[in-house]
Amino acid sequence: MALPTGLPPPASPTRHSLRRASYALFHDSEEIKPVINQARAVIALRRVLVVIGLAGALVACGEGDRNTLSVALFQAPSSDALIELIPEFEEETGVKVEYDVLPYADLKTKVEQQFYARSGTYDVVMADCIWIPSFAERGYLQEVDETAWLPGEYDFEDLLPALDDYLGHYPKGGTRYGMPFMSNTHMMTYRPTMIQAVVDKLGLDLPGETPESTWTWDQYLQVAQAVQEDLSAAGVDAYGSSLQARAGAWLIYEWYSVLFGFVTDDEARATGLPAFDAPAAAAMAYYAQLYDDAAPKGALTWGHEEETAAMCSGRTAMDATSNVELAANLLAEECQTAGPLAFAYPPIGASGKASPDMGGYGLLLSADSDMPDQASAFVLWAASKDVHARVVAGGGSPVRKSEVRNPDVLEQFPYLAMYEQLIEDSIYRARVAFWPELQDVLSRELTAVMKGDKAAAAATAEVRAWLESRAAN
Repeated sequence: MALPTGLPPPASPTRHSLRRASYALFHDSEEIKPVINQARAVIALRRVLVVIGLAGALVACGEGDRNTLSVALFQAPSSDALIELIPEFEEETGVKVEYDVLPYADLKTKVEQQFYARSGTYDVVMADCIWIPSFAERGYLQEVDETAWLPGEYDFEDLLPALDDYLGHYPKGGTRYGMPFMSNTHMMTYRPTMIQAVVDKLGLDLPGETPESTWTWDQYLQVAQAVQEDLSAAGVDAYGSSLQARAGAWLIYEWYSVLFGFVTDDEARATGLPAFDAPAAAAMAYYAQLYDDAAPKGALTWGHEEETAAMCSGRTAMDATSNVELAANLLAEECQTAGPLAFAYPPIGASGKASPDMGGYGLLLSADSDMPDQASAFVLWAASKDVHARVVAGGGSPVRKSEVRNPDVLEQFPYLAMYEQLIEDSIYRARVAFWPELQDVLSRELTAVMKGDKAAAAATAEVRAWLESRAAN
């Protein structure tokens, strides 16, 4: 699928021409020129001082003959956009950047191998949010120097706070080990032409872009089932709902949005670690029913890409947990041939709130890097206001308030108008070092429920027993 690669032309040439004329008039004023020149000189001096500081750091560390950073990146639109900009960092700092771009499983394997061997292969790693607690607690990360890039100019306040904390810090509110770089959460995607008749028959409105105007999880299931019945009766090879139910991180990332549609405990919502009792069993049963009644059976092998591709092609009518990080793909012209796609706020649960599962990747500083100043400068640069705005324009996902409030960005990616509210309402998987093991247990049990091999109550009992056994040991 083709991704948008740049910002669209200005919607109103006259308005933009007037703005440019006003800008030129202001900057050509003889009274203001000295002020502007002084400001530019201050900024230039700060940049020179950063470069001098980086060069000095190399010499001070005895590494004057090494000025190359090694970076491990996840294979995603955000990384592609960043790579286009890396020459600017190299030119400005004199520091070279080498990078590997890896798919999810390979990235995890290579990064973990480095950390276990303490080899220092990578100075900076792009890490999934669920890896951060384990990496931090095992001493694989080191603190970022927040003054390493344009001190006094860097706009930390512009970062979306929840994303900055989740993707850059550990524990919550703790040490900064990196910077948020690629965010993700869930929203609803649907094709009106495939669901309008059912929606009308059920007396509903199409889902809206606010918590007040969207559906509940019960309504989503009801529509998905009815759409599936109509498609099956007409002999159409399409389905009411898309899913990503591949075992492991893919399944649990999606199911956690459903889980907190049933869990109402505020403390559990804040920690991402519920009791896995009756509400969790209800969430497993709901997900299995959605799969049985309205989703392709092949969805048990689907991840982000397959789930999104099914919406693009028209094979599925709706997706309650559509990934924002891949939503730019759905704007491609080929995704509109089966009828235009629309975006909505995710379903509301028993708590009265939506529960999109926050995800994403941070650029983190390896504890084994012997170039911490240069590595700190790189991660700060990559998430800086100017650079990251261009990453978003290239199809990346936002991490800053200014990015989701920019009219040009919203014109290009209209679904981002919901983003601040989505992040505010998002839940997250537990920020604990044993999350990978817990995720495997949850995946095993939920998959058994979906295959009809186990009742939901028995599956959640197994999860509780695992947690109790771990706590006892």
